[in-house]
Amino acid sequence: MGPDPEKKDPSLGAESSAGPLPVLLVVPVYNHGATLSGVVRAALATGLPVLVVDDGSNDGGSEGLEQLDCVVHRLPENRGKGAALLTAARLAAEQGYRAMVSVDADGQHDPADALRLLAEAAAGAWPAIIIGARQMVEPTVPKSSLFGRAFSNFWVRLECGADLADTQSGLRLYPLPELLALPLSRSRYDFEVEVVVKAVWAGLDVRSVPVSVHYPPAGDRVSHFRGVVDNWRLTRLHTLLFCRCLLPLPHPRVVPPPPRGATAAVATAKKPWQTLKRLTGEHSSPFWLAVAVWLGIFLGALPLIGVHTVVVIYFSCRLHVNSVAAVAASQFCMPPLVPVLCIEVGSFLRRGELILDLSWQRWLLEIHQRLFDWFLGSLLVGPLLGFVGGGLVYWGSRRLQLRRGRLYGGGDGGAEGGADGEADGAALSGVSGRSGESGLRRGSEESGLSGESHESGESGGSGGGRGLAKRLEGLGHWFFYLSMRLFGHRGGIALLAPVMGCYLLGSRRIHRLSRHYLRRRFPGAGRFALWRHTFYNLFSFGLVLVERGWLGVDRQARLKSDFPHRDRLAAAIARGKGVVLLTAHVGNWQSALAHLGELPVPVHAIMRYDQQAAAKHFFDLRPGPPPFSLINAEGDFGGMVEALAALQRGEVVTIMGDRYVGGPAATVDFFATPVRLPVAAYQLAAMAGAPVLVLLAAQSGHGRCRLQFWEDILPAQVGRAERPAMLADCAGRFSRALEEFLHHHPYQWYNFYNFWRQ
Repeated sequence: MGPDPEKKDPSLGAESSAGPLPVLLVVPVYNHGATLSGVVRAALATGLPVLVVDDGSNDGGSEGLEQLDCVVHRLPENRGKGAALLTAARLAAEQGYRAMVSVDADGQHDPADALRLLAEAAAGAWPAIIIGARQMVEPTVPKSSLFGRAFSNFWVRLECGADLADTQSGLRLYPLPELLALPLSRSRYDFEVEVVVKAVWAGLDVRSVPVSVHYPPAGDRVSHFRGVVDNWRLTRLHTLLFCRCLLPLPHPRVVPPPPRGATAAVATAKKPWQTLKRLTGEHSSPFWLAVAVWLGIFLGALPLIGVHTVVVIYFSCRLHVNSVAAVAASQFCMPPLVPVLCIEVGSFLRRGELILDLSWQRWLLEIHQRLFDWFLGSLLVGPLLGFVGGGLVYWGSRRLQLRRGRLYGGGDGGAEGGADGEADGAALSGVSGRSGESGLRRGSEESGLSGESHESGESGGSGGGRGLAKRLEGLGHWFFYLSMRLFGHRGGIALLAPVMGCYLLGSRRIHRLSRHYLRRRFPGAGRFALWRHTFYNLFSFGLVLVERGWLGVDRQARLKSDFPHRDRLAAAIARGKGVVLLTAHVGNWQSALAHLGELPVPVHAIMRYDQQAAAKHFFDLRPGPPPFSLINAEGDFGGMVEALAALQRGEVVTIMGDRYVGGPAATVDFFATPVRLPVAAYQLAAMAGAPVLVLLAAQSGHGRCRLQFWEDILPAQVGRAERPAMLADCAGRFSRALEEFLHHHPYQWYNFYNFWRQ
């Protein structure tokens, strides 16, 4: 039975110290006499030596093989398919074979497909187990087989992380030394699942290649799979493998681990955003994102006080699901709503009554007496909420996946057209009709966090940080809007800390761009202090975006604003010269603009295209007409002619005074560093004889802002020689007003680019 030099060379094409790796084709059989001869003949046609292992058959099928050029080994009694394969492996190893291909004897597989497995092995890593993934497209394929394969694939994926198309296929290529070294204990149909999981644990590569399959009509089909007994064996096996995969104990390896030097470990430690990017992109199909969300919500509902996040990360890593999605989903179970619901359900299950006493004493000081109720209720509430959350995430992710397919050419190529293309498609930019969601997106765009930077050297558009930020943005928005629809304004605020924390950890670009400002605002701050300041800056910006999204989700929502200087504005308007309101990208500037509709005269806003889009969108969310009309700054003369006419009519014109994109400017000091600021507002005011009032709106709490005039400027009409000094003085006063505002509200600066190089 040794390798025959006269036959077709069965080498894998891979060399070892012992020379070529000869392959044996094995056909295990038990009472398949009607199909066995045809399978063996087709197997011999491949040119590989053939071994038939008769597992105690009593139909005499193997006796008709005497005229064929194959070897038959008979077992005295039926021991199971796994035992037959291991027997064949030992016999083959004794004869010098280094690999074997197994083919079922029922005629489902075409033995010629064994050559596909050999070609895949030659093309990839070796040693490896290569599985022929059956293409179940025939109408005669039983539904039970389809379900059984999907069920087995799911549990194998959880237990070892191998995403395989068919874990029950009998057409396989095994490396013999590694197969015989595995600690295998199953001998029936459950052997084929056990060998896959333990091979992955042992360091073997396991992959698949598509092959054909033939299912005869139900009346002609012969199967020895016993529904109750064999399904019980598989259930018991998966239970044991699942429990073993949760234990933090090493698995015995039959293949040495790949070398990982100290340099790689140091590089990982120095670049945590790359690690987080990898974690975010792992296991990110819609189905497995839904599984991660289910796991996070289920574990989050349990009374694991103080260790929820640690437990969620541990289980998600052990079960090979997306850790970022699981941790984010677990935040929905933060007190008080879900714990109270679990305790109420547990109390009802135990005692048949609800806890109606909502006092501090009952719910906080006596919480230790409610832990069992909490645990019992979480076993019901956690899975149910997990199915709801997982279903919503699957539905949303699937819709985004289909949309990306349409945007990027369709099919798999569209969905996998590069990290940045995928991230851009998932950035919620195409979800029309969802005003709140689009509002968050527009806020990130106008700040510089999404899209291009305001200087070419900072664009970083295809960098890893931006791609990760887009992914986190897309995932975070789904949770934000679900939370705000269920729990209102505070539902979105509750998620800000974890989502902005992900931004902080995942985007190197955000750190780089925010620190242009933070290093000047907090001179001398160390690395950890800058991380803290960056988080507060992002959190403050997130509050503004959440409130914008809240206005889109709830059309009855209103921001509460304090405007103590309203009389000063009315007095300036009463002079009849018009008023220029100068604002900036700080605080909640849309709130400042919202109050302009209450003025007794028309209001006009000079804006560039991107600012117009954001402002129009924001005020489309509010009932009634918008509080101002727009003047396009990209039109003739930058909109100055229309603005001057409005001032001469005694009306109000508002301009953003911080970002410079071209035209006349003055260089002034801002936090002790020269910066170029636009001066068009002062030129306009000087021509009309109008005052310039610096109006800034500070975020003063959840759903509240405070509008305040920080400077009154009266540009003078002077000659050409004196004009630069006059404009520089006006710009300097505006710069000092911004500094004073940021002294009181240091984290409400939302120019996320190098402002000092504009």
